Amino acid sequence: MIFHLEKAVYNSKHLMEKEKGFRDFLLQESDKQIDLIQTSFEDVFNTAAFTSFVEDVLKKHPKTNGIFVSTSRAFHLVEALIKLEKTHIKVLGFDLIEDNLKHLDANKIRFLINQNPLKQGYLGIINIFNHLVLKKEVKKIQYLPLDVVMRENMQYYLEVEEELHLII
Repeated sequence: MIFHLEKAVYNSKHLMEKEKGFRDFLLQESDKQIDLIQTSFEDVFNTAAFTSFVEDVLKKHPKTNGIFVSTSRAFHLVEALIKLEKTHIKVLGFDLIEDNLKHLDANKIRFLINQNPLKQGYLGIINIFNHLVLKKEVKKIQYLPLDVVMRENMQYYLEVEEELHLII
């Protein structure tokens, strides 16, 4: 299942690109029978309504065994799954924020994709500097690596981020 936890999902190009990438990846797994469902919910801070929504979605799709959350809000889904006693469902999310890390460490989130926000910010500033001060041409598209973080390698990424915070 692909779960968007955001307002105006279909106006968010980056979320649609994440969904497309995930779908493309699963299509490569042609030897497996994978039924993919997409859903979204806007107000995850209304925990009662969100938990009820998750319960309804899972009743409609009882074979769900994995959920890809396209935002940094995977922890909201995990907390709803705990309340619903559906902790067997594997969760994949984005960003090394404290609430996600807590659930990653407890093995409630299986993987987090680290988008490296410090490097993104650095590239933005250095590109402005290169363009305005050094009069260099800036590439329109600059790809950044994505890190797949799991419980086993979480500490490494936290240490790397800490070192970057000290440098910047």
